[in-house]
Amino acid sequence: MRHLRPAGRAGGRKTSAPGTLHRPSWLGPQRTRAVIRLLKTPARHWCVTTEQIPPRSDSAIAGMHELTRSGGSQTQVRGQTRTMQGWIGIIGVLAGGGIALLGQYRLRLADKRDELTALFLEQCAQLVALSEDYRNRVWEERRLSLQGRVAEWRLGDYRLAEARVKILCRDAQLRDALKHLNEAGGSLGKVWRPAGDEDEQVETAWRTHREALNRFMEASGVVIERGRIKRERGIAQ
Repeated sequence: MRHLRPAGRAGGRKTSAPGTLHRPSWLGPQRTRAVIRLLKTPARHWCVTTEQIPPRSDSAIAGMHELTRSGGSQTQVRGQTRTMQGWIGIIGVLAGGGIALLGQYRLRLADKRDELTALFLEQCAQLVALSEDYRNRVWEERRLSLQGRVAEWRLGDYRLAEARVKILCRDAQLRDALKHLNEAGGSLGKVWRPAGDEDEQVETAWRTHREALNRFMEASGVVIERGRIKRERGIAQ
């Protein structure tokens, strides 16, 4: 009696229809079910490992806490550093603005001093020029017999320049020189008119006025030079 072979077997070997997947011999039923569950599990939940993960010990947990604390400390230090950098930047901006304002103030102050010095020099020069003009008028009227020359002299301009010099400068030597110049001019104005025997008095008053004028010019020059030196030192500082 011939033995009947199950369908799908040929020559004692299992056969399958084309396109059918068959299980490898080394894959048992339990492993097959595990693979099926793995395939059904979403990929984001896969976790493949070849070692057993040991439970966390107390020392490992303490190390993690220490690492967390150190990380927090570093973050705090970074925050403090950024804050300090911000304050340093603000202080730098304020210091730069203050220096700029101080520089502008010093420049304006120097310009103001230059203006006052120029005005003082102008008034001193006007006093010298008016004194020289007074001497010339006296000589013209006395030697050349020209009438009304001294009367036309600008006494008002002289007094105005004198007042400005006294206001702008409080130097004792300059004020004393200006006082002697006024006194010498008044003495010359008193003795120049008579002619004849008073010629010696006129010459003496003439020389005295010249000496007072030279003294005033020297004193005013000293004051102007002193102011120039002070301005240069102030700019250098």
